Amino acid sequence: MEIETLFSIPVLKHSVSEKIADKVEEYFLTIKDRIPFGYDQYSDFFIPAKLFDFEAVPELRLEIESAKATFTEVTAISSMNAELQHYWVQDYSSEGLQQGRHAHGINGVSGVYWIRANESAGTFCLHNPNSINAYCEKTPQKETPFVYDEYHYKPKKGSLIMFASYLHHEVLPSGPNAIRSSVAFNFP
Repeated sequence: MEIETLFSIPVLKHSVSEKIADKVEEYFLTIKDRIPFGYDQYSDFFIPAKLFDFEAVPELRLEIESAKATFTEVTAISSMNAELQHYWVQDYSSEGLQQGRHAHGINGVSGVYWIRANESAGTFCLHNPNSINAYCEKTPQKETPFVYDEYHYKPKKGSLIMFASYLHHEVLPSGPNAIRSSVAFNFP
């Protein structure tokens, strides 16, 4: 008998150098107080002139574009754009701030870079696109990758994840004294 793992869902995980992470955080703190509050977090998503400017931290842009090239090379999941063009900054640094479940379309590559985070930061939750897993037993007798409907990624300063844009995801509510700031992006 043989069991094959089919229909894999790739998620790239990467950490930038401490030097880059510190530079990005230092830059972010200069714009933080100008980020408008939206429905459930602070974000410049809905304003035409983005507050976060990659010209101030070109090293981060290079890291993200390099990670996207690796993601595309390994997975063959691609987008029309090789350069980072669609991005927005977010801050969930107050208790209860969150972002509901959503996806970024059926084509492309999406991701998140964490500028800063602490233990109270809400986790980033990826949902299994196999909807039947939502009906699986929540406490399986044996842990396998075949029975879970979601994966929780704990934000960490300087870390980056990337995934296919169709993958549903959400930001769970931040706890007391939370620090959680990020740049989300799409390569549509």
